[in-house]
Amino acid sequence: MLDLSHPTSFKNITEGQYGVSSNKLAGPMYYQNLTEGSYQSVGQILDVIHMEIKALYKTEFGLENINFFTYRQNDVTRRVEIKIHEPGGHLVFRSADLQAVLGYTALESENAIAEVVVPETDKVPGHPDPSRDGWIVGSYPSDIQRLHTIMLYTDIIEHQIVGDTTAPLLRVVPLTSRMKNNELSKTEDSQTVHLFTEPLQFKKIQVYAFHSIHIALYGENGLLIPFVDVGRTALTLMFRYNTV
Repeated sequence: MLDLSHPTSFKNITEGQYGVSSNKLAGPMYYQNLTEGSYQSVGQILDVIHMEIKALYKTEFGLENINFFTYRQNDVTRRVEIKIHEPGGHLVFRSADLQAVLGYTALESENAIAEVVVPETDKVPGHPDPSRDGWIVGSYPSDIQRLHTIMLYTDIIEHQIVGDTTAPLLRVVPLTSRMKNNELSKTEDSQTVHLFTEPLQFKKIQVYAFHSIHIALYGENGLLIPFVDVGRTALTLMFRYNTV
């Protein structure tokens, strides 16, 4: 492959299910879905989730001015910290995208990210550490970009080892970083990225005649990259005789 052109922006949230419960809700976990899209920052995601939780309280129970949680992000470690204010409150991130972007593991998410700790109670496993004043810190740095690699597959080359399996992997190229001050920079005038792939890598072809070539662009999460900008994806292939 000689070069690759692709749209600049892609969705960092393609599935955003989260759950919320508290003593006031007086019922099972309420699950909602964050709208898929390309979010600019962790703060934007958590602000939308908080707004949707407030709307849930108002719509279902007529409760207003609910401050369900607050958050902050450490500028050094880039880890998100969340504190629940509602008694008995739970916030669960079930979406793999939310877990990856916010830096919370599936285990923490399934156990509820945070539950209010009454100061008089003893420390309970799975609850916030009282020494941190109820703040629950993500296990990993937040990753608002979500995807960092394009993995190109095609149906005309031989399979090769990829991790613990084999696949017709044509090339792995980096996704251009748009990070600035822990946020994704907005799309510039040019909505297309053009990459030259050097050094050249040649792969053995498994067919001797073809009239079309199927090429798919996947991210490291194993899913097709969900581009959102206008434009086309294009690449140039080079063929040569195998002299071996």
